[in-house]
Parts: sequence; C-alpha cells; structure tokens
Amino acid sequence: MASLSEKAEIYLSSLDLPEELKQVPQANVGFVGLDPKNNETHKHILDAFTASRKTDRLSIHYSVIAADKDFPPAKPKRTTYEWFLPKGILKRRWMKKHLFELPAVVIIFFDLDWSDAAWNEKKLECSSRVKAIRAALTTQQTRLAVVLVQRAASGDDPQAADRAADLCAVCDLPPKSLWVLPATDHLSQYAMRLESAFYELAQTYYHQRVKVIRAHRELLNKSHHQALFVRHQFKLGFFCEVRQDMPAAHKAYQQAYSHLLELRTTDLTLCEIKVVAAMLSFKVCRLAFRQNLPRDAIAHFRRHVELFRPRVGPAELTVEHSGWLGQQYQWFGEVFEQAIQMGLPAIQTQHPGIYFEQAALHGRRRREAATALQLEGASYPEPDPLASIVSTDFYGQRPWRPPGRNVELMDTQREKLGVLAIQLMERAVNHHNLVIPLLSCAISHYKKYHCPRMKERLMVQMAEEYALSGDHDKAVILLGKVLLLYRSERWWPLVAQVAWLGLRSAYLSCQVAPYLAMCAALLSPAATGAQAERARLDANLHRLLRREPPEPEPGCSVQPGWTEALASPDPVTLELPGRHAVVSCQPAFSAPRFEQGRPLQVELRLQNLTSRRTLSVEVPARLEELGSVVWLEAVALQLEGGAGLDVLLSWKISLGDEELHQSMFGLPVGEPRSDVGGLCTTVVPRPARLALAAEHQPPVLVGEVYQMTARMTCDDLGGPLTDLVLELSLLGADEETAKNTFVVHGDTSRPLTEPLQLACGAVQPRAVAQQLLGLQCLTPASRQLQLAARYSEPTEAGTCQGRAVHAVHARGRAPVPDVGEGGCADAGADRGGGSRPNGAAHPPDHQHGPAHGPTALHTADHGRYHFDVAAESDEESGQEDEEEGGDGGSLRELVLQPMESASECVVVTARQLTGHAQPGTYTVTWNRLDWDGRPVSTVAPAPALQVRPRPLLVSVSLPAHGVVRTPLPVRYTVTNHSPQVFSLLLHMEASEAFMFSGNKRYQFRVVPGGSRQLVYNLYPLLSGRVTLPRPRLTLYRDGAPVEATELIDGALRHLPTHVYVLPQEKGGPHGPAGGAGDQVRTV
Repeated sequence: MASLSEKAEIYLSSLDLPEELKQVPQANVGFVGLDPKNNETHKHILDAFTASRKTDRLSIHYSVIAADKDFPPAKPKRTTYEWFLPKGILKRRWMKKHLFELPAVVIIFFDLDWSDAAWNEKKLECSSRVKAIRAALTTQQTRLAVVLVQRAASGDDPQAADRAADLCAVCDLPPKSLWVLPATDHLSQYAMRLESAFYELAQTYYHQRVKVIRAHRELLNKSHHQALFVRHQFKLGFFCEVRQDMPAAHKAYQQAYSHLLELRTTDLTLCEIKVVAAMLSFKVCRLAFRQNLPRDAIAHFRRHVELFRPRVGPAELTVEHSGWLGQQYQWFGEVFEQAIQMGLPAIQTQHPGIYFEQAALHGRRRREAATALQLEGASYPEPDPLASIVSTDFYGQRPWRPPGRNVELMDTQREKLGVLAIQLMERAVNHHNLVIPLLSCAISHYKKYHCPRMKERLMVQMAEEYALSGDHDKAVILLGKVLLLYRSERWWPLVAQVAWLGLRSAYLSCQVAPYLAMCAALLSPAATGAQAERARLDANLHRLLRREPPEPEPGCSVQPGWTEALASPDPVTLELPGRHAVVSCQPAFSAPRFEQGRPLQVELRLQNLTSRRTLSVEVPARLEELGSVVWLEAVALQLEGGAGLDVLLSWKISLGDEELHQSMFGLPVGEPRSDVGGLCTTVVPRPARLALAAEHQPPVLVGEVYQMTARMTCDDLGGPLTDLVLELSLLGADEETAKNTFVVHGDTSRPLTEPLQLACGAVQPRAVAQQLLGLQCLTPASRQLQLAARYSEPTEAGTCQGRAVHAVHARGRAPVPDVGEGGCADAGADRGGGSRPNGAAHPPDHQHGPAHGPTALHTADHGRYHFDVAAESDEESGQEDEEEGGDGGSLRELVLQPMESASECVVVTARQLTGHAQPGTYTVTWNRLDWDGRPVSTVAPAPALQVRPRPLLVSVSLPAHGVVRTPLPVRYTVTNHSPQVFSLLLHMEASEAFMFSGNKRYQFRVVPGGSRQLVYNLYPLLSGRVTLPRPRLTLYRDGAPVEATELIDGALRHLPTHVYVLPQEKGGPHGPAGGAGDQVRTV
C-alpha cells in the first residue's frame, strides 16, 4: 500500500501537462525483423537511422517492433453520430497510441541477396512475414514496406529486376515499397536515402488520417456533439503538426480552443474543461513561438488566463484552482524560455522571469490556502478515491466519478470523500519544493535582463520559503546578500524587515556571525524600532560577546546548539557599513600625496552610539605603487575580549553616494577632492636628489659635431646615489629627422632613433659627475632633446628609483653661403679671377650672362653667431661650360666674430655661345675656433646662368668717380663679334648734369672681329650719384635704318647709368686723385 507521500507525488504528476503533449510530434516508423542484440549488422543498421540525429534530419521516431506485436485495433467506422453521446473531450491514450504504439509505416527488414541459393524458400518466408504483419494491423491504414538487407551492392545483377517483381507479387506490395539496403561501408548514406522514402510514406498515411477526420467532422452537430468538435480539431492539429504543417496545426488548435469555450460549464465539467484548455493553450502558444509570432502567443495566454481566472469552482477546491493557475504561468514561462534558446529576443519588460514569478506567487497562495483548510482529525478515505487519477479514460475527469459528461451527481458521500482526498493531498504536498525552483528561475531571468530590485525582492521571498521549510541556513545566506544590497541603497525600512527575518533564521540555525550582523543592522542609528526591542537586542549582543547564548526570539524555542557554536576559538567577522552602523568608521588619508617609500598615514574616526575615538594607523608603503592613486577599500579592526568572543570588525568603504570616485568629478588621477573624504591619495616620486644641467653654445650648425656637457650634481640629503644612468633621447621628432640626428660618444656615432643610455656609476653627496656628448645634425630643423638621469636610492621600504629630467632645445642653422650673380667685367680683364671688394654687390634681377664676356658671382658667408667661426678656405669649382675660378680666395684664414659677415666676388666666363651654364659650386671649409673638432665643409651651388649670343658689344671705360667742374674722360668701345659688317649711328643724349665734348651724332662701320672707340670728355655740373649721358645706337642697312631692338639692347645692357660726382674742394679745382690707371674701372 502506497504511503501518503507517494500518493502526493502521483497526485502532483496528474496535475502536470502530460509528457506526450510536451513532446514535439514525430512520424512513427516501426522496424520489424531487426535483432540488434544478437546481430551486429542489424545493430549498425539501427544506429544508422537512430544514432546522432541532428536538427537537419527529418522528424521521424523509429522503434523496433517484435514480429508478434499486437497493434491497437481500429475503431469501427461510423456512418452517423446521431445517437452518439461523447463521454469526454480528449482521450488519455490517443496521443500515446499514435506517437509510440501505432506506426504510420512498418518496415520489414529481411536478409536476402538476389543471388541467394535458397531464393524460393526465403521468398516464401518473407511473404509469410509480410502477411503476418498485415494481419496484425487488421483494418489499420498503416503502410507496409520491405527492405532487403544484402551483403554487397547489387549493381547490374541481371536477376535483380525479375526477382524484385516476383517478390512484390508474392508479398502483394507495390514496386515502390521494396528497397535494397547494402550492408557496406557506406551504410549511413544508404540509410539517409531510405529515410526520405520512409518519410514520404508516413506523410501519405497522416494525410489520409487528416482526410478521415475532416470527413467525420461533417457528420457532427453542435447541439449534441460540441465536445467532438473540440476532439476532432485537436486530432486535426496533431496530425498537421506531425506532417510539419505548422500554420495548419496552429489554426486547428485555435479552433479547438474556440469550440471548447462554447461548452457549458458546470462544477462537474469545470475540471475537465480547464485541463483541456491548458493543453490546447500550450499547443497554440508553442506553435506561435515556433512561427516567430511572440505577440500572438502572449496575447492568447493573457486571454486564456483572464477567461479562467474567475472560474474557481467549488469553494472547497480553491486550493486546486490556485495550483492550476500557477501551472499555466509555469508552462508558459518554459515555452517562452525554449523560444529564447532558439533565437527569439526578449526585453526587460517581457521575459520568462515575469511568468515564473507569477507561477511562484500562485504557488504561495496555494500553500496558504492549503494551510487554511480545516482538516483537524480528518483521515484519508478508504478506498482511495484518487487511485485511478492517472488512468482515467479522459483528461481532467474525476477518478471517483463514472465516465460521462452528462451524469448527475448521484453519490454525494463519495463526492465529499473525493474532495477530502484532494484537500489532504494538497496538505501533504511540500509546496516549498514547488515554489523555490520557480523563484530561482525568475531570479536568474531578472538578473539576465538587468532588473536588480526585482531580483532582490524575489530573493527575500525565496528566503522566506526556505525559512518556512526549515532550511534556515540557506535563508540566512540569501538574507545576508539582500541586506548588503538594501543597505547600500539606504532603504532602511527594507533593511529592518530583512534583518528581522534574518535574525530569526540565524537564531534557529545557531549561527553566530549572521546573528551579530542582523543585530548590528537593527541597532544602527538609521534603523527604527521600539526602545524595548532595541534594549533586548543590545542585551543579546552583549551576551554573545561574553560567550553566553542569546535569549530566544519571539515565537522561537531555546536552541541547545548555541553553546557549541559559541565555544569556537576563531574570531567572528562582522561586516559593517562605513556610516549608519552600530559602530561607524570614517577613514581618511592624512595627506593627499605621499612620497614613494614612506608609510601612508591613515586616520580612523570610530563612533558608536555613545562615544567617539580617532586612531592613527601607518600602512607600509610598496615600491610598485609609484605614480598610482591608492584608494581605501576596507578597514578591519579586531576586538579581543579575553575570555569573551573575539570579533573582527570589517568595513568596506563605499564609493557610492557618499564617497564618489574622483573620475565622476572630471578630475585627473592623482588630484583627489577634499569633499571625497580623503579616501584616496597619490604616491608621488621622491624629490630628485640629482640636479641635471646641460652646458652648450647654440645654435647647432649643420654638419658639425656639436659639443654638449651634461652635469649631474648630487645634494647632501642622504647617502650616495648608485646605478647612475644618463639617457639622451629625441622628443617629438619624425622618423626622417631622427635618422639625420647622430650622437657621438667616444669613437662611436649612431643615429638617435632610440634613446642613448650611458652608465655613469655612482655619485657621492655634493659631488658632480660630467659626461661629454657630441651631437651632429644633418638637417637644419630644430630639435627637442631630453636628458634624463636614473639612479637608485636606499629608503625605508627598500631601494627606490629616482629620476631627474632636463630639456635641451637645439636650434639648428645651415651655414650655407649666399651665391648670386653680379655685374659684368671689362672684356680685357683676366677670365680666371676677379676683384674682391669689401662691400657686397647686389645681384641683378635677371640671371643670364653674355657669351662674349665675364660674369661676376657674388658670394657672402654670414657669421651671425654668438661665437667665433674660422673659415679655413673657400673654393669655387667650375663645370665643363665655364672657366674655373681660382683656388682659395679672400676668405682664407678668415675669423668671423659674432654678428659679422664676409663677402667675395668671383668672375667666370662662359665657353659656349648659347644655352644654360652652371658656374659650379662654392665650398667653404670651417670649424669653431675654440673647439678641437674636424673641419666642416659647406657646399653651396652657384645660380644657373642663361647664355645668350652677343654679336655686338659696347663697353665703357671711365674713372671710379668724378669731381664737379673737373673734366671726366669716357671711352666707349664698340666690338663686332659677328661675321657681318654693322653700319651704326651713335647718338649721345643730352644730360642736365653734364656738359661734354665729342661727336653728338656719329655714323660709322664695324667690320667682323673689329672694334671702334669713341672718346668723350664729360664736364660734371652736379654732385652726388648723377645720371650719365646715355648713348643711343641705330642699325642701318642699305642706307636705311632697320628695327634691331634685341641686338641694340643686348649691346647696351651692361653700360653704367650713374656715376658718383664729388663736390669741388675749397681752394680751387683739382683733378681726380691718383693716376689715370687707378681711376678707371672696367665694366
């Protein structure tokens, strides 16, 4: 005889949805003739069809059927339902029959090769097996097929076609129902092909079943057969679901649900209608989710619950209705969760946790209703009215009633016993085990979808269920977590409620640490409560500190386990908030910054309900904290009570509402605010004991080895500095600049693409260490250099690393001479050299030279530097189309002082008549006067000249200057460099500054290669830089003037236009000083 607990388990299973309903319907295919236990080939065949079935395989359920199996008999066909009255809505065994017992297709496996010697005997044996299966199926519409298991592939066997036709005729099978399965290495591929054929046969069978059901539906009328409408629509939806026609199945289940709502509801039929409604809603919602219609599924479920929520039934079975409602929310939450696992997205306001929470809520109401039942002195009735509760013919019908929907309540006493049995079963059910898993599922979903406060609320409810079930240890764990969360959010009323629940569970479970934590929460200044209760809690707290058991909580009995719990010598940890606690702690660093290697000073301001106290604590420094912000995260203080209880007070410093992280203020790291409360400090480097400086003389000239001396001076505030390393690096420079910057140390030179590190040993206090460095820049760009000195220094916490940095700005300058074109020289001057005047000549705007005359190049070497530069030599190198200039020049051995410049003039003559000419380059070799470095050669290119032909050239000879009212001789020379004779007319223009003697108009001829000289005596009338009389030339040909502007302008281009005239000295006129040769220059 089953015990009450076993009966309760059976009762709970009867209330759940049937397992065959929860399964996804699949086509049922039976195998006959396989012996996988004794035949290895048969085992491989069965595994090929059933093992490792993935989601992409066809929806088929395979089962091995014995040859002598009794199949369910077929129902007799009805031609009318006129006098038929249904006894229920859905039969309990119908789904199980079509899912597992009655196959849609029976496959008969038979070992037979086409070339078998005993072909005839085995053919008859196969025929007899087919006939036996066909006889067992009687009038069922199950399809039959035969699969011949052969040892090898038949290929082109000539006997195969004839023997296959013979076998089909003997077995009375169509040719499409006979297949061959070679048991070879490719068995799985053959099995996949056969599976498709099996599925087509099954689809044909289920399609025929759908046609039969639709034909029966036309024989029904709603006045007498309303329940049959529901049943046939359910069957129609079931077979459509097997055929994977989900839209048709969804529609059929919805129509069945609509027909169900039209049934007349009484207290006798309400239970059956609610059970069938739950089954239909389950199917509708699951198919809606599978078709990606979540809104339709949710809408249907809400409508379903709202329709049946008020249909409670008899008042004695209110507890059963609460359980039914909880079951609806539970299965919908499970279906919703399965849809999410298949890819359906959920949101914060619509997820399975909401429905699991409602299921738990109705489960708690069910427990309360079961507890409120008046069953004092009642005993379970015999015989058991619920004995056949899981074996009734129809779903939802009471087992103590005779089958049928229209029977009247005949046996009132038996009805009362049935209701009493249900009430006793509800009282025997452990409702806590039903509610706690639902709450756990709801909590996990609320956590997943970021609903922390709902999660905390459900955790409290779960703790209450654990406490009611007697599992106080788990209740204390949950309430402890929730207490910390509520306390961090300052929900003091909720903190008090949770603390009272936790205090009771902690007392009943004899746990010292949780009991202290709950007492501390209730005694905090923020907690509200009666003074008497606070006094009782304070007394219990002091009793614990004296290792005495506390007084029992209201409604609790004395627990003997407290004596053993208080005997433990280990200290008890009590976690408290920084503020609003029975003992509050406000820590703060004494300074916003601490130097590396020195201990951190922390001040602890402790306060309880009656007193205050401040403690100063030193925290040992750690060298690896350099440059970081140190935050106070926790404070632990152990109270040693001697013979009493040792308590370790622990405060976790909150960075929430009261102590905000400095990043919330937008402050840089290392600068804590004063109103943060000193919860953070910055570990800064120790003051550098090394003074770093660089001695050098800017700017840095391109190409030179620029000398720079690094001086490192140690102070006298400690011991010697060891492991001194000097580092030179280039800051903010691109890759090209870094490659053109070289550092020279000793005999080595390397580009400054990576920092240069030099070990300098140790330096004593007040000592100076020097390091000479050379810097060579190949481009004139300015550079930002950094000198850094690293060293080791012993401190209290160990050896600290110090660092001193000094920035050096190296201004670059290119000492390239300016080279430009000067004036023309006399045709009779030497072509290899030239005069070197002291002043710099201004180059003309054009850059071209005559083909028959010298050109002067002006060079200037500017030494505007704050140091002396010695120019050792200068050299002008010519190209193939010029005459070379002389070696050296006036700048040889020249010393330039700061802010000085030097200039030089070099004359070159082009060898070719036309085109462009490159005079060459100008090289200056120099070095700094006070540095012992190698000379630096600076090369500057001379400007390119455009050479033009000069057929006619006019030159003039005149003194360097004149004197007022003193004759000034001028000689013009006209030279013909062409192969033809020029007939020219010279016209001398008048000038207000001069009187002159000579031909004002003079016509003459110049033969090829010849020249003609014209002499004039000018008489200056004005002083200063005055304009000379300008000669004009006109070319004649055949006695008539012709237009030759380019020829004439080219001949007169280089004639001087002005001359300096000195005023006449007092005492009478005098001539120019010196001889005539000294007063005439060639232009």
